[in-house]
Formats: sequence, structure tokens, C-alpha cells
Amino acid sequence: MNDSPFDTVCTILRTTLDMTDQDPIEPGTVLETLPNADSLRLLRTISALERKYDIELDDADIFKARTVADLTDIITKAMTTQVAPSAPRGLTGK
Repeated sequence: MNDSPFDTVCTILRTTLDMTDQDPIEPGTVLETLPNADSLRLLRTISALERKYDIELDDADIFKARTVADLTDIITKAMTTQVAPSAPRGLTGK
């Protein structure tokens, strides 16, 4: 079973911010208040999410995200609006 985008965001936040499973993360949690959160670690979080979902997030959207729910919404929107690049010609068998 696949994790929800919220669960994946939480997992990646825990990893990039060196958080424990006991550190609470709720949808309304303000990103800057998470343990060990600083601008560099939050950018690493964004980069990890982009790699995980093979998406590119808009910088303006990223800087508007205040909460974990905001970040999850941005990820979900990008997943539904971005199309994976098509395979180069010759690799599709056509």
C-alpha cells in the first residue's frame, strides 16, 4: 500500500530534520517550528520530495508554504498537473 502524500512529507521531514518518531507532526504544524528546522534543511526536504515524486515545485509556491498541510497541498497539486516526460524517440519501440 502506498503512503499518502502527507505521510511521505512527514517521513521526509523526519529524515531531513533528524527528528524522532516521537516528535509530533500535524497538518497544521508550522514548518519553521519543527525541531532542527532551518532554511537549508527545509530546502533539502523540498529537493527530496521533488526526487521522490519526479516533480518540480514552483519557488513561489514553496515560499508561501507555512504549514505541513500547505506543503502537502503543493506536492499533491504538482503531482496532478505535471506530466512525466515522454521517452526519447526510439526507446518506445515506435
